[in-house]
Amino acid sequence: FSNQNYAASWLNFVWPFCLALFIKKGNNLFKKTAALSFLISTGLAAFLTFSRNAWLGLFTSMPIVLGKKVFKFCLPLMTITILILFLLGTSVNAQTAREYLSPVASPQASVSQNVGMTNITIKYSSPGVKGRTIFGDLVPYNELWRAGANSPTIIEFSTDVKIGEKTIRAGEYAIAMTPRKNGKWTVDLNKEGKYPFAYRKDGKIDMEAYNADLAHTFDTDAVIWDSSIERLTYFIDANDNKVANVNMLWDNVIISFQVNTMPEEFLKKFAKTLE
Repeated sequence: FSNQNYAASWLNFVWPFCLALFIKKGNNLFKKTAALSFLISTGLAAFLTFSRNAWLGLFTSMPIVLGKKVFKFCLPLMTITILILFLLGTSVNAQTAREYLSPVASPQASVSQNVGMTNITIKYSSPGVKGRTIFGDLVPYNELWRAGANSPTIIEFSTDVKIGEKTIRAGEYAIAMTPRKNGKWTVDLNKEGKYPFAYRKDGKIDMEAYNADLAHTFDTDAVIWDSSIERLTYFIDANDNKVANVNMLWDNVIISFQVNTMPEEFLKKFAKTLE
């Protein structure tokens, strides 16, 4: 079933027949055993849909099938159950609304792009400029920066890739950057998925421990332009569908680096398996 409520409707249609067949007098042991098996399996399946409609259907069908006396006895309990389910549904909807109406200063964002035979995904938080001076003030020059906000900025490769001449294994890596007023910026890929502050010790970053967890570190040019991007944004350009351009934009700065997805090498390896 493609929807839990559709599944609940069909299971609630079958359940009363199984119940009636089980309690019907005169049925032999085989029929009763078969009816009990279907009764348990359909009841369990309906329960596992986690649909309040399914649970309510199971509960209301029992007294109806079993007769008037049972129905009258169960009517107050059924009323209380319906009221509780209604209140629970109202509470869940109210909670969803509160979460929806509570924006955060640096909202979560993500970007994903298929390049060659590889998927590249970046998950990050997106802080805003808000009239502030970003680089050289909010983000100091010559100091490690998490390249985002809140939780670590994570880049994930579905296959092995190359950055420069370095092969990066498939997996997740935390991105960190060292901005500079003049000259190239440094980009770090942390194989443990940690941002620089996770290595803080005695008020400063333990660089020996930090460097030990780096999968790769490299320099790249910073492009300064006339416009300003309010929200920190990452985007991935598939380029020639072999070598992707990964870009970070914030304020008036663009940082880019290339990721070689090596599709030809993967195709050669695949061809060898067919020989």
